[in-house]
Amino acid sequence: MRCLNRNKQTLYYALAIARMAATETGKITVDGKEVYIDDGDFVQSYESPVPFMANISFTGNESTDVEFGVDRTAYDAVVVTNDLTLPITETSLIWFSNEPPFSTNDGNTADFSVIAVKKSLNTLKAILKKRVRS
Repeated sequence: MRCLNRNKQTLYYALAIARMAATETGKITVDGKEVYIDDGDFVQSYESPVPFMANISFTGNESTDVEFGVDRTAYDAVVVTNDLTLPITETSLIWFSNEPPFSTNDGNTADFSVIAVKKSLNTLKAILKKRVRS
């Protein structure tokens, strides 16, 4: 399968770079020794979004087919591209309709998160889940 240029759209991806504690780490004394604790809240940060060309198809929520071992109701879109060098992984974010930030960010404006990536001989296919923003 080849990807026609006329079917491609400009999308943006951002790779995860760091996971930092969202709150201050505290210290308590246990048996005369200081022990560091945190409340378990973390914030993921991402690299600057990078443009790429791909075909996006909104095929989720239509049946109970199982692709990549994931029920179709578990995802909202599929991205297919013939650029096998893209470093997209399961921790990446994708921008489609929202304007991406052009600096390191926390990913709040991303439209989709990647939940699975599969490469074949000629294509890279990623399934996406719509992100819920507050």
